[in-house]
Formats: sequence, structure tokens, C-alpha cells
Amino acid sequence: MNDQLQESAREVELQLREDVDMANGRVTEAQRRLDAVKESIADYEMTINKFREHVAKQQVTLCSDTT
Repeated sequence: MNDQLQESAREVELQLREDVDMANGRVTEAQRRLDAVKESIADYEMTINKFREHVAKQQVTLCSDTT
């Protein structure tokens, strides 16, 4: 009886370790995706800022041309 309990406990432990490993893998992959999204956001923000600077320069040029 005791041997059966120990064997069952070992099986449960192995299954739980496997579950933890799989969960860690999912967390790692989610972190990679999050990092990629953050990088994309930074790129978009830089593009938007460059566009705003360009528009501001164009407005100054237009205003100076009309005066």
C-alpha cells in the first residue's frame, strides 16, 4: 500500500513538474511577444514624432512664405 502511494506521489510530482515547465514556456513566449510589441510601439511613436516635426517645419515654412 505504501509503495503504491509513493509511486502515485512520484507520478503526480512528475506531472506537476511538466505542467510547471509548460507554463514557464508559455510565460517566456508571452514575454517575447510583449517585448516585440513594445518595440513596435516605440517605432510607431518615433515615426509619429518625426511626422509631427516635419509638419511643424512645413507650417513654419508656409507661414514665412506668406509674409
